[in-house]
Amino acid sequence: MVIVFKPGAPEENKAKIRANLEHQGFQINEINGVNMTIFGIIGDTSALDMNMLRIDEAVDKVMRVQEP
Repeated sequence: MVIVFKPGAPEENKAKIRANLEHQGFQINEINGVNMTIFGIIGDTSALDMNMLRIDEAVDKVMRVQEP
């Protein structure tokens, strides 16, 4: 699963999402571009609710890399 943050997303929003996902046992690969940040989530994300991740105002989009 990949989370793409909006340009200029607050660090506290990204930290909160990271902490929540790591607490659930996922590894996060963070990619910092010039204007945006992307989290690559490693682990079985089939049980993750994409809509719960999209609720955060800092998130631009959430995409599954592999369908469950």
